[in-house]
Order: sequence, then C-alpha cells, then structure tokens
Amino acid sequence: GVQTCALPISVEYTVQISRGVNHTVTKVLAIHDGSNASHTEYGTLQTGSMLSTLDVDVNGSNLRLRATSSSTNSTVYKVKFTGIKA
Repeated sequence: GVQTCALPISVEYTVQISRGVNHTVTKVLAIHDGSNASHTEYGTLQTGSMLSTLDVDVNGSNLRLRATSSSTNSTVYKVKFTGIKA
C-alpha cells in the first residue's frame, strides 16, 4: 500500500493496520528535501504480531508512505495525515 502527499516538507501520519482480529496503530513522522526522505515510527500499539513494515520515499513531487505486509492475507490500512508545506 502507498499513501502519497504532494509537496509538503514534513508529514505526521497515524496508521491503523488490521488483519482479522490483529490490529496495529502507530505514528510516523516524515520529512524530505525533494530527493531524500527520512522517518521515525513511534507510539506503536498492537494486538498480536507485527502486521507490516512502513517506509517513506520521494517519487517525483510526492512524499510516499509505503507499507509492506508481513502476510499474503488481506490487510486493511487506514491513514490520517497532516502535512506542513514550506
């Protein structure tokens, strides 16, 4: 899964991940310079095992939050974000 946001310098994401009866909620802070992006994940709460890994990158004019599921089973992602432009 990918969440994109055009042109903010920094973003705070709240990510909820669900698979069956297992759930994770986590916060991600991300920042970029137009070419490179970095992030930190914090405040993670979960029931059961880790459902996904999260990463960020820059693609064209988009800052992307990328999720890689730890399973091939159906995984639902819900994302809320606040972006701050330059």
